Amino acid sequence: MIDTTTVGQVINRAEITDATDTDGNTIPDVDSTPDDDIFNTDGESDDLDDDNVTDNTNGDEDDHDPAVLDVLPTYDLALTKINTLP
Repeated sequence: MIDTTTVGQVINRAEITDATDTDGNTIPDVDSTPDDDIFNTDGESDDLDDDNVTDNTNGDEDDHDPAVLDVLPTYDLALTKINTLP
């Protein structure tokens, strides 16, 4: 969750911890080892250079990748129109 005053770029980091089918059975991940520990595998990094790696190049698993979110400012503008004519 980000603060309502946050503006600019925020990096969201996520790690796939497991995968199950609709019956709750574990689905094997053929190109990574799911866990809940970010940066515990050689090659995992917090840069975006290997964001789309899915073949374990340099040891980077695809179960952890950062994503940049652009948080734009929002404005709450309230106007009151007053008729000054008689």
